[in-house]
Amino acid sequence: MTVGPHPPAVYWRRRAVVIGAVLVVVMVIVYSCTRGGGTDTPSGQGAGTPSPNADVTPTTTVSPSVLTPRTDPPGQNQSFNPAPEGGSAGLPAPEDSLFPTAGADGIVVGGNGGCAQGAITISAATDRSSAARGAGLRFELKIKNSSTQACTLDVGSREQEMYLKRGAETIWSSDTCAEPGVSDMRTFAPGEETTIGTAGWNGKSSAKCDAGSAAGDAPAAGTYQLFGRLSQQTTNPITITLN
Repeated sequence: MTVGPHPPAVYWRRRAVVIGAVLVVVMVIVYSCTRGGGTDTPSGQGAGTPSPNADVTPTTTVSPSVLTPRTDPPGQNQSFNPAPEGGSAGLPAPEDSLFPTAGADGIVVGGNGGCAQGAITISAATDRSSAARGAGLRFELKIKNSSTQACTLDVGSREQEMYLKRGAETIWSSDTCAEPGVSDMRTFAPGEETTIGTAGWNGKSSAKCDAGSAAGDAPAAGTYQLFGRLSQQTTNPITITLN
């Protein structure tokens, strides 16, 4: 059917142009809506707020060094330093029974000028680390106040002991054949180190006693361990070799 003075093809082209224009407008509207929805700023985040994925240099936190004081119980303090083995320790002349029977715990710990736990260290010494069987040796017990405060404790002969062991067996002890000792409360200045007792060993076992001295057989040749004790605190061992 022909409408108007122009051929039908002209009208069809006009209709196609109008339809194409409408489609273009619709596409522009859809594209604008889609693009605008993807660029909205998220709720609660301002334009100046950096995103979680922003490149931020981490801050390094340096923890202060903490020094933990030693709290080893008596007899387990690994800070004990025994006297060097061999040679002369410069010990005094022999004296009788300076390490008699030990009594109750006489160490004053904490409060009223007493020595705090870990403040006192003790060490043993000998004039020789090697000797013939039956030969006499000299031993001494040293004490050191390793703290920064003066403190007082009982270092009397009843609190002291020197002894020789081989394995689990005690061969000789200064307590075994001696008379009961006495108390001696002394104050030690900060850093003070001194000898608090000496003992002479006659080279015999204390399995038997005679007039306050060991009278047993001379121990067999071999290696022994010398220990010193002050109340419940024990030194590190020193190796003694009998030939």
